[in-house]
Amino acid sequence: MKLLLPLLFFVLFSAGHAAERVVFDRPLKPGAVYDCTIRSEQSSRYAFQMPGAENPVIKLETVSVSLSARLTVTAVNPAGNAAGIRLEIRSFSGLLNGVPVRTGPLLKQTVSGDLSRNPAVFSCAKVPVSKETAALLSAVFRPASNSRLSDMTGAVRELKDKGDSWTPSFTALCQTLADRKLSVSPGDLRGEIVYAGKTELNRIPCRLFRIQIETGQRADYDFRFKASLLLPVDPAGGPALKITRDATEIVKRTVPRDNPFAAGAEVELISKDSTEVILLPSSAAAPMSGRSGENAWDAVLR
Repeated sequence: MKLLLPLLFFVLFSAGHAAERVVFDRPLKPGAVYDCTIRSEQSSRYAFQMPGAENPVIKLETVSVSLSARLTVTAVNPAGNAAGIRLEIRSFSGLLNGVPVRTGPLLKQTVSGDLSRNPAVFSCAKVPVSKETAALLSAVFRPASNSRLSDMTGAVRELKDKGDSWTPSFTALCQTLADRKLSVSPGDLRGEIVYAGKTELNRIPCRLFRIQIETGQRADYDFRFKASLLLPVDPAGGPALKITRDATEIVKRTVPRDNPFAAGAEVELISKDSTEVILLPSSAAAPMSGRSGENAWDAVLR
């Protein structure tokens, strides 16, 4: 008995701190079907200040989208991201610059999305997809990216306890910014990924992760990103079931002096994105409606 008790204590203590292997690399597969719910609020504010002008010229664009649909992945790119989708739309509404978009004709219709093109192209065999409706869909279904979640988190990670954290890789993010002609190096960024423990969504066991990324001291570029994602414990369960994101990006530029039309003008672009995506395998229960507290936004990094 004297030997058994210390041994039992050791076994229980060790089991409580055993590392768990988490697989982040979960490419989508053609034919996969999901119940999809998306809510998104996005805005872009452009300010153009000419030298000597009293006030800047300001332009504000806003997009608001609420969508529920059965989503089928019809094609994927080499990175495992959706390059083609089919949406069986259940509910759909949205605003462009505060003006309601007429989305009614697409209710209970099937819409195909070609995400291999930039911008993405949407079509429906039975009714036309208006320019305004396509703009709403394009805001939440963007062209297929060549980067994925695992580029930031690592493909596989061993986690011991709730609260474990590590620094994300910024290489893929910097390349994405470079493709937009924004010069940002990994040294300009700081961030953290935190394992927030196990939970469930519609009875599916998941792990919750919180991600935060921001720039340091840069006068010309400011990026602040917070996200949370629910990843099924079983790697076969597919990609994140729920993603929320809140992002703000500020880009400042001065027009070169040799520009004959706007030499010395100051340009500022402020973009904001608050999005929630729920993506449940079709065999699971229907997605829950509404947002849940602090998870009001972190959407998808993939």
